Amino acid sequence: MGSGYRRVSDGNKQKNIGPAAEANLTLATHPKPWRSLHLKFLALNLGGIIVFAAILFAIWEYVAFRSENSKLEKKLDEVAAIQSSILAVPVWNLETDRVELILESILRDEDFIAATVTDELGQTLATRGTATGDRLHTTTSSIDFSGGDGVKVLGELTLVATQARTYAAATKRLLTDLFVVCLLMTASVLASLLAFHRYINSPLRHLLDAINQIKTHQTRKEIQWDSNDEIGIVISEFNDMQKRQERFEQDLKDARDSLERRVRERTATLEKTNQNLQSEIAIRIKAEAEVKRLALEDSLTGLPNRTHFLSRLNDALAQSNRTGRQVGVMLLDLDKFKNVNDTLGHPAGDQLLKAVSERLVECARETDTVARLGGDEFAIVVTNIRSSHDAMVLARRIVDRLSEPIPIEDRKVVTGASVGITIFPDDPGTSAQLLRNADLALYRAKDNGRGTFHLFDEALNAEVQARQSLEEDLREAFEKDDLYIEYQPQIDLANGKVIGAEALMRWRHENRGMVSPGEFIPIAEATRMIIPMSRWLVKTVCRQIKQWQSQGWTNPRVSVNVSPLHFKQRSLPEEIDQCLREFSLPPQVLELEITEGMVMFGGQDMVEMLNRVKDLGVGLSIDDFGTGYSSLNYLKRFPVDRLKIDQSFVRDIESDWADATICSAIIRLGHSLNLKVIAEGVESKEVLKFLCKHDCDEVQGFFLSRPLSAQDFTAYMKQYDAGTTFELFQSCRPAAIPAPMQSQMPDLNTTHRPWPPSSRR
Repeated sequence: MGSGYRRVSDGNKQKNIGPAAEANLTLATHPKPWRSLHLKFLALNLGGIIVFAAILFAIWEYVAFRSENSKLEKKLDEVAAIQSSILAVPVWNLETDRVELILESILRDEDFIAATVTDELGQTLATRGTATGDRLHTTTSSIDFSGGDGVKVLGELTLVATQARTYAAATKRLLTDLFVVCLLMTASVLASLLAFHRYINSPLRHLLDAINQIKTHQTRKEIQWDSNDEIGIVISEFNDMQKRQERFEQDLKDARDSLERRVRERTATLEKTNQNLQSEIAIRIKAEAEVKRLALEDSLTGLPNRTHFLSRLNDALAQSNRTGRQVGVMLLDLDKFKNVNDTLGHPAGDQLLKAVSERLVECARETDTVARLGGDEFAIVVTNIRSSHDAMVLARRIVDRLSEPIPIEDRKVVTGASVGITIFPDDPGTSAQLLRNADLALYRAKDNGRGTFHLFDEALNAEVQARQSLEEDLREAFEKDDLYIEYQPQIDLANGKVIGAEALMRWRHENRGMVSPGEFIPIAEATRMIIPMSRWLVKTVCRQIKQWQSQGWTNPRVSVNVSPLHFKQRSLPEEIDQCLREFSLPPQVLELEITEGMVMFGGQDMVEMLNRVKDLGVGLSIDDFGTGYSSLNYLKRFPVDRLKIDQSFVRDIESDWADATICSAIIRLGHSLNLKVIAEGVESKEVLKFLCKHDCDEVQGFFLSRPLSAQDFTAYMKQYDAGTTFELFQSCRPAAIPAPMQSQMPDLNTTHRPWPPSSRR
């Protein structure tokens, strides 16, 4: 063992101690003052003296007090007897003033506090003082009058004395006696201490110092003490024991040095191994902590992730089952997050998500759980609510807070949130079902205009079930090739010719009948079925164009509505080029219709895609122009060929001056940018007349023809007379226009009357 360790005895066991424990042993050899032997002896000795002295002192003081008390009682009786004889004459003569003077003279003595004189009938003649307080003595003496008829009792004198002065004197004497006793006891204690220190404490102190030297390895000195008593014998034996111990310690030191050398070698090896092990453990602990954090926490915002959120939600549902309190589940996403990513970049989007997460935590309570499920989708578990009103109050606070501008890269970004809410147990189900309910409510909030919230109900669930059923039927119809295409003719107002058609996808359900595109197209986009459906549409249109060419129609132009999802596919230009090559078609026969929203928020990728499509020679048109953003910037930047005025502006153009103004403005705008303008939804001659008057380039609508199947469209083309149609257009124009090249065809107004407006696509 090392030089810093020694082996000591502990009962029947041996143990090693180090320097710290050795210091404790050193202190133990010097007992604390209140534990020393001479003080214990002194305490026993003095205890007996104090008890004996206290008993004698108490007896002495008690006897002295009783003596003083007896003196007071004797004085009271003597004064009462004397004053009774003095009061006899005044009482006999009923001189109350003199009686009162005598009583006052009695009370001049501090021992007396009250005096009363009563007549023989017990009535008070005079009284002085008040008999109040403790330790009172009372005596009564009769007032007698000696006359010729003998002794006559005239009344009584009552005196009340207090022991206050007696107690004061006794207390003073007590303190004096106590002081004297303390002096005597102090002297006795000092004498005892000196004697005990000389014959007992001093030799024991020497012995303890020697033991302490042994423990601390100091130079050992032989204890010098000349005495034949028990303490002297102990000291002599201790000196002999020291000599034997020196020999044993030398042998032990040699063995210890050898052992310490081996221990040091082994310790160095173990320390190196321990360091390597601790390093590996630290790395493993850090890795496990990081894995756990990533498993339960969103790396960007620090909020709980989906796994952690579901765990918290399950705990909240279990607590709700026990307590009966309701739990709200909120699902929300940002309304304009994609715009921020596209315009400011993904780092700005990350900053926005962090700011939104902070605001959500501010709005929620400490007991609620705010989590990020992915992208711009967040979820909140609202615990211990009394009704759905509490959840809606929180949802309103969140919507209002997130509608406030958020500073991002020296800009004020204005976003918003839509919130879907479901309440447990009003809406029973598992955590997955509750999230589904909240998701349904979220989509309803978006349909209601965004920037609001919606509470889940069973009607919404039934609507979703119907939507799912329709989705399954649509998938089955597409797989069975039950979808078909109708073509609505497009007429050139300059010459009255059919220059092309718009291809419209149709679905006739075996049970529901005709399903509106407004119903099944959003479902197809939500399930991404729209991508293969759009590919099928383009390929089918190309096949039909090829067939019309074989029937003699030279280069007809067909417009195809392209889904935003399909347009984002980078392979779209290659797919269109492949279709054109497959059917040996020139690119100008195909035109893609895209919406304003696709153009506005497509970013640089949209510019690249439009240019790639335009490089193929395929036409591009903006569908439903005027209903979106109507930005002049993208009309200048992007290679579009045609603007299509939405039918919502065209339909009531003859009766609504605002629609008329908008249409004429769009026509002038398109022409100023060298763009063709086509109006859809032409359903009356008045509308057609207005469009001709304002030089619209092309039209389509029920007044000219409803959407037709490919076979009916072929028949329509055979019967169509551009000359008759041109005459109709000429009558609508304010000035004369040269006659068309073709004639001898039936009148369009009698041959192709418009179908009811309710049949609009």
